[in-house]
Amino acid sequence: MTYPAYLSVTGSKARSRLTGMLQSCPMLRAGLVSMARTCGKKGCKCTRGEKHVSLYVSLKVGRTRKMIYVPPAMEEQVRTWAANYREAAALWEKMLQEYLERLLKQKMTQSVPSPVRRRRSVPDARSL
Repeated sequence: MTYPAYLSVTGSKARSRLTGMLQSCPMLRAGLVSMARTCGKKGCKCTRGEKHVSLYVSLKVGRTRKMIYVPPAMEEQVRTWAANYREAAALWEKMLQEYLERLLKQKMTQSVPSPVRRRRSVPDARSL
């Protein structure tokens, strides 16, 4: 049986899952960072050492790293988007690894002769 792009059953399932994810799942290529901060208000709990913990998305925009605050109401949604990206990246890597293995296998089974190098002949003085 032939599978899409000549992948094995495992690779074909990975490709199918990846295609479905790309069509239906939102993804976010970013890291999630919990940060503890003080607000600076007098009498707040953070002045006694209980800092305010908040979630940020850390992502690279161009050459700089940006930190974007995530409101508590969106925390679960953002975590899901980041998890979707990690799963899609793992599926992509699985497919690429299978293609690499196939290339190496074909390379080993096909005997390609190396190019024959010819020596330059030195012209004989009599032929000039």
